[in-house]
Amino acid sequence: MDWYRIKHTIGMYLCPTAIKRAEYLKKNDILYYIGDNCMTMFRKIPLYPKLISIGDNVWIASQVSFIPHDVIHRMLNNKFEESDFQENLGCIHIKDNVFIGSNSTILPNVMIGSNTVIAAGTLVNKSIPGNGVYGGYQ
Repeated sequence: MDWYRIKHTIGMYLCPTAIKRAEYLKKNDILYYIGDNCMTMFRKIPLYPKLISIGDNVWIASQVSFIPHDVIHRMLNNKFEESDFQENLGCIHIKDNVFIGSNSTILPNVMIGSNTVIAAGTLVNKSIPGNGVYGGYQ
């Protein structure tokens, strides 16, 4: 973990409430964008935080993981000596009025539409149009 992420992860741990953590993210310009009236229970700054955008009135429960990348390219490049697989980077865009339940994982290249509830423990691996409740493997 680089010093930027360490510093802001410590800053997030020092925030006494989830609303204060969202305000900390916004004040320190950590994510690409974070809207108004948000709550974030997570404390660890994800790798590539500028690939994450959070709209207005988004509430994120504890242990939610934002994964805007993968590292499979390293394994493939080691297996196939003359290959040049690149790291998969992708934005995570969360629209307005979204609740993300605890222990959910959001993968790269995903957009979660407005007015959506993501149930606890959900793996979001593709975009969700919004206006609904989603759970399990999405």
